[in-house]
Amino acid sequence: MAAASSKSKTGVFIRNAKKNIRTNVRALLIFLSAFVSAALLTLSFYTSNFAQVEKTPILISACFAIFLLIVSISIIVLQYFSKKVYSNLRSIILFLIFLVSLPLIVFLAGFGFSVEGMLLALLIIPAGVMGVTGLLGAPTAFILAIFVSLIVGFPNSHDGAIAVVLMLCVSFVGIIMIDKFWPVRKIALSILILSLTYFVIALAIFARFDTSMLPNVYYLFTFMPIIAALSVMIIAVGITYFLARPFHITTKTRLMELSNSSTGLLYRMSTEAPGSYHSSVMVATIAEAGAITVNADPLLTRVGALYHDIGKLKRPSFFVENQVPLGLENKHPKMSPRISHLVLTSHVKEGVEIAEENNLPEEIIDVIRSHHGTTLAAYFYHRALSESDGAEVKESDFRYPGPKPQTKEAAIVMLADSVQAAVKSLKDPNRAKIDEMVDNIFNNRLYDGQFDECGITLRELTALKDNFGKVLTGLYTYTRIEYPEVKKEG
Repeated sequence: MAAASSKSKTGVFIRNAKKNIRTNVRALLIFLSAFVSAALLTLSFYTSNFAQVEKTPILISACFAIFLLIVSISIIVLQYFSKKVYSNLRSIILFLIFLVSLPLIVFLAGFGFSVEGMLLALLIIPAGVMGVTGLLGAPTAFILAIFVSLIVGFPNSHDGAIAVVLMLCVSFVGIIMIDKFWPVRKIALSILILSLTYFVIALAIFARFDTSMLPNVYYLFTFMPIIAALSVMIIAVGITYFLARPFHITTKTRLMELSNSSTGLLYRMSTEAPGSYHSSVMVATIAEAGAITVNADPLLTRVGALYHDIGKLKRPSFFVENQVPLGLENKHPKMSPRISHLVLTSHVKEGVEIAEENNLPEEIIDVIRSHHGTTLAAYFYHRALSESDGAEVKESDFRYPGPKPQTKEAAIVMLADSVQAAVKSLKDPNRAKIDEMVDNIFNNRLYDGQFDECGITLRELTALKDNFGKVLTGLYTYTRIEYPEVKKEG
């Protein structure tokens, strides 16, 4: 007993040590990234004619200190208001790339803070910020817009405040509008509102400056605001499309591609494991409706549910839902409960392997990995008990390896998968039977601690229960009138 306790303590110590090392290395990398970002901004400022002043060592040092401060504060703000991005080092680096590259383009363009330079910034910066909206989300994009505007505006002593205000206005509108690209039918409205914004910006510049001295690009804002808006939108969409894969970011477009069942893994499932595929479609319908109810991501939840059982492609004949469609008999009565359990639980690990081989997004892999959590394979556990002849049967030997769901979407898929399978087994299902079954499953998962790591609340679980009951009732209790047999005359 003492040896086991010592071994457990050693394991905990090693895990904590590894976690501390990772945390410290991550902090060091973030600091180095911030330092390099400030150095690049200072270098671009020094080599440009952005500010028509003598660039003495003291001034350059001061600029570097201010740039480093701005970059550091932006990362701290990111930690408080965009924790998901802050927790991913790759996302922080992408954020810093934009934080540096957008001002760098303006600095090195050689315009100084002329009106032409301002107009350039009003095109480049909103486009970059909108691209970040598609990649890292609106909260991160708002943070980026604020700090990029500060970086571009602070070195200039002439009309810097005006530039900051105008850049923030266009960027904020762009962030809101890029979200309206989903659904696609709202694109026209988004472009129209952004065009009106550019027109108002043109009027502001008209009121502030001598328009007879303005460059030709000014007229792009005044007479062709739709072209300006379209240009910014196209650049933003291009940024999102080309940077999503290299930085392993899952966009809505990528999720829509994955939901297409006519190609890839879903097509294989529909032909090689038809029962599992049909079950996954039902789970996806239930899970998507639940995600909408509790303000989770419905598209991610649906796609995660479609792929959660792809591990069954390895051995489709061992899963009961595929045996009738494939014309096969049930093999489990001839197998020991432990072997059956190993075959059953292996579909999780094999699903992760298949997903990784096919470059599925990490969010989908997380759903596959955790959709059973550490739940008990109750059927085979009780069968093992009945066949044990008094031998010890450990419950832990018949649990899935985990991990437990880490996100709200993964928890919803777990619940949808469980209730779909349970309700399908009911004889003569009705709303009362379905609600009782759903309530039992929810309580079992809750008391089993399966939601301890995903942040889902009791209020949300209650809302999901009611929603699942309605959806399941619609799926499994509807009836059709019996069509009369048509007899041919004569």
